[in-house]
Amino acid sequence: MPMIVVGREKTLEALDRRLFRDDAPEKDKKALRREIQELNPDVDIDDLRSGLVLNLPRSPHLRARSGADIDDMVAGGVEQLMAASAEILVRHRELVAVRGKDMAARRRETAKQLGSAKTRRILEQYPELAEAADTAIGAMLEDAEDDLQRAEAAEKAAAGWDEQLSVLQRLVP
Repeated sequence: MPMIVVGREKTLEALDRRLFRDDAPEKDKKALRREIQELNPDVDIDDLRSGLVLNLPRSPHLRARSGADIDDMVAGGVEQLMAASAEILVRHRELVAVRGKDMAARRRETAKQLGSAKTRRILEQYPELAEAADTAIGAMLEDAEDDLQRAEAAEKAAAGWDEQLSVLQRLVP
């Protein structure tokens, strides 16, 4: 069934330009307005609200699309949404998983360097700095572990999202 979404129009007559083809006779417009009112009995056609969807009769005088056209538009929109979602998943996986693992490796390397014998010899001269370095090493190793856990969680989540997208693709005709 054809339909139209009300924009800024406040009355059915205000929708005329969007509803009817330019060559629609006035007598047919009046008859179609009555049919529209009958198809939408709960709608006050003299007090329309933006976003309201009106069911329309089939008529060669209407500009509105048929249900099949709308189904095609929805299916196309869903396909675009799925493609965009898949692209976002790839980027998310790269950002969180790959960079998370990279960050964990960097933190571990920094902690290793702070704990090296060479660094320790220098820090022996500055006990307060040595204590701060020990605290930093512990924090870096904890943060590295957190980075890895986030990366693993992101990979698991992305795998689940991939599966859900596959299910959705099978549902869309």
